[in-house]
Amino acid sequence: MWIGIDAGGTFTDVVGYDQNTGRLHVLKTASTPAEPARAILSGISELLTLAGCDSRSVERVHHGTTLATNALLQGRLARTGMVTTRGFKDVLDIARQRRPHLFDLKIAKPDPVVPRSLRMEVSERLDERGNIVEPLSAADLDAAIDRLRTANCEALAICLLHAYANPAHEQAIHNRIRERWPDALVCTSNDVLNEMREYERFATTVVNAGLLPVVGNYLNELHSGVRALGIDREPHIMQSNGGTASARRVAEHPVSTFVSGPAAGVIGAQQLGARLAMPALLTLDMGGTSTDVCVVNNAQAAMQNERTIAGLPLRVRALAIHTVGAGGGSIGWIDEGGLLKVGPQSAAADPGPAAYGRGGTEATVTDANLVLGRLAPDMPLAGQLEPSLHAAERALASLGAPLGLDAVETAAGLLRIVHTNMAGALRVVTVERGHDPRDFALFPFGGAGPLHAAELAAQLGIDRIVVPPRPGLASALGLVMADARADFGQTVALELDATDAAETLKGAFDELRSRANDWLQAEGHAREAAQFRYFADMRYVGQSFELSVAVANPASLATNALASDFHAAHEQLNGYASPDHATEVVTLRVSAIVPNVNALHVLDAVGRATTSQGREAGPPASAKRRPVWFEESGTVSAAVTERGTLQTGDQAHGPAVIHQMDATTLVPPGHLVTVDALGNLVLERR
Repeated sequence: MWIGIDAGGTFTDVVGYDQNTGRLHVLKTASTPAEPARAILSGISELLTLAGCDSRSVERVHHGTTLATNALLQGRLARTGMVTTRGFKDVLDIARQRRPHLFDLKIAKPDPVVPRSLRMEVSERLDERGNIVEPLSAADLDAAIDRLRTANCEALAICLLHAYANPAHEQAIHNRIRERWPDALVCTSNDVLNEMREYERFATTVVNAGLLPVVGNYLNELHSGVRALGIDREPHIMQSNGGTASARRVAEHPVSTFVSGPAAGVIGAQQLGARLAMPALLTLDMGGTSTDVCVVNNAQAAMQNERTIAGLPLRVRALAIHTVGAGGGSIGWIDEGGLLKVGPQSAAADPGPAAYGRGGTEATVTDANLVLGRLAPDMPLAGQLEPSLHAAERALASLGAPLGLDAVETAAGLLRIVHTNMAGALRVVTVERGHDPRDFALFPFGGAGPLHAAELAAQLGIDRIVVPPRPGLASALGLVMADARADFGQTVALELDATDAAETLKGAFDELRSRANDWLQAEGHAREAAQFRYFADMRYVGQSFELSVAVANPASLATNALASDFHAAHEQLNGYASPDHATEVVTLRVSAIVPNVNALHVLDAVGRATTSQGREAGPPASAKRRPVWFEESGTVSAAVTERGTLQTGDQAHGPAVIHQMDATTLVPPGHLVTVDALGNLVLERR
């Protein structure tokens, strides 16, 4: 049994794949945000009972978590101290001159993770090539350690100037702290982010340090709980890069998990797109709190090297996922100017939308869908909650009253606004990055994605939508299908026309490959089972930002071919290239990936579990109809179908609503829906 657990803000999804029987077992339970491990462990226990499976047969537990993100956003990091080069303690305050809103004079800078009083300077200095200009002062170091220990720091970050070029001083400080303060939680910038740019490197390292006890304690609790269930396997955690790593490694690098949950769904989409020979997908993951979107092109999810969270630039290799505060639980409100708005505030799991009947009184997107007939008033929400249509109508009427709107008009307004917000997010990852959204199929998942996909596709001119068999459980399924992965980077800062540039780059790639091999050994993976991918972050000399260019084979690397690939990438993103301008490689990267042998089997199992068997394909039987609101037609009579009654080859014309335990798919008028060989619903405009 392989188990995937996606712990979201509203629900925790648990999926188990039984390799012996080829069967898939799924369940959805309410999250417990105050004690996230509790919902996870009870979910695993319920799943094993549901499957009739002994805990000793569990071979792998993969988990996606939002713990690190929530801790940073809510300011729940540990009390963190910092050791840095004399004269550089204020790097965290100085930051960059970039402004998130150019004309807002009252922008509040994010509070530094480490207060100035806990930043200790030591005398030492390296130049940009790693040569020692000034040796490390042992007296300064001991005094700094004493002050940080007296200040009751819970974690320490070591951030020295140019440590990416030579880790010797950072390692010496780390070793000395271990001697004098054995139980201290410590990380070095060289280990967390071995790249140039002091502010980004320092910011990423101190966040990692601040998360060490937070994430470490959680993972210890999770591991202990898994063992108490009789599972003798260490949990593996989904990272931002779309691959898993052992809880032990993630506890040392918690900054690697900031899009852990959303990454899993994208990986599932990537696997399915490759299987369907549909390499260009635009993923839409709409859950209870937010919507996450990402581009999958040529069967590979887009990657990025930096993302901003809570105003802090975190340089971590990650899937290029863009998030907006638009989910089923997003709350509608009226601003000071009398305009209707939606989100980013969310009703979350407790009390949840008014429709949940748990005491929530604020109108949400879920309430709007229920009142407009898009969700069934007589079917459980998320497979377990009886909807309260009256409570939803009351909440919407209350919200719309100041604007002279009734419940239905308010509900329609909320959906138009949330669709505009989500369409904007989709344009960020496509149009703003050099892609035409019309070249992609929309791949909606999450509990609410298929409910909103068709209207979003219409806004962007997308003609095809692919709804996976278990959209509400897609992230948990992606966890079961995820590969093991680690990424390694090293700044080289080398112009391509430099003497022996190709040989220098090959040597740096060899060093990164060696680090990747060390990771494989530590994680228990055979080297021959791994695949390696190589990248060069490049720019024109004088530019401030880089583009990542794939390198097919470092052993046969040619600088002219590398430059040509960079020019092409620059033109696609920016609309122009400058082939006559000098080009440089700033950072090299190596990704080590151990493919998951179960991925294709899981896809087959999902399709079998979602479609019925034993009858000829044709139009599905529609015993029920109900009035449903659509953006393009208003309220019309729509056929209502249970997805479990469909099988491969079935077709139906909209308007229609297709129900299942974990999600609802909306088929607008003028659309044809077909069930493909893997159980996906394919919607096309006709």
